[in-house]
Amino acid sequence: AFANAYEATKFLAEKKVREDLAAGLPATIFRPSIVVGDSERGAISEFNVIYPFWRLFAHGLLKRVPSRLEHSFNIVPIDFVVRAAFALAHQRESLGKTFHLVTENPPTLETLLELKEEYGNFPPVEVVPPEKFSVDELGPEERQIFSTLDPYLGYLGSSLTFDTTNTRRALVGTGISFPKTDRAFLKKIVDYAIEKGYFLTNSKL
Repeated sequence: AFANAYEATKFLAEKKVREDLAAGLPATIFRPSIVVGDSERGAISEFNVIYPFWRLFAHGLLKRVPSRLEHSFNIVPIDFVVRAAFALAHQRESLGKTFHLVTENPPTLETLLELKEEYGNFPPVEVVPPEKFSVDELGPEERQIFSTLDPYLGYLGSSLTFDTTNTRRALVGTGISFPKTDRAFLKKIVDYAIEKGYFLTNSKL
């Protein structure tokens, strides 16, 4: 099932492209996962998708999440997506193919929550198995927050895997490799968000 309407529209768009591919359109399909800051500094122009969760965690506004510690979320640095897409788009052999621009070793929710130890007094977050979680048990404020985050909750509730066979094969010889999205990388993109004031109470979600 689609996690949200955004994923559903991507599916419909790709379906249309595939119809045109069958009719002779020379095209290549790229499927990036959740795009975050670059691998060098963690820099990003807009704080979307995963960043609002971190901000709510930081302010203690999100105390419970329906997920499991071992669940992963696939994030990918924006510079990898751009470099890989340009490199693959220049390969004639890429025409008609689909490439997952993702990380092969996505971080887990446990890794993300452990990161909070490096930032001092971080409010505790309870991870509740999805089948035991009920929005009705939340207070009015948290319930309102969950209604806002509903389109993104699917990203915390599973451990998706992606077939990277095409991407891995096509990147050979380009000097581009799949990105590391370990704890050190998570800290880098969180630090950049802090540097830009994203976690301040008066900044925009």
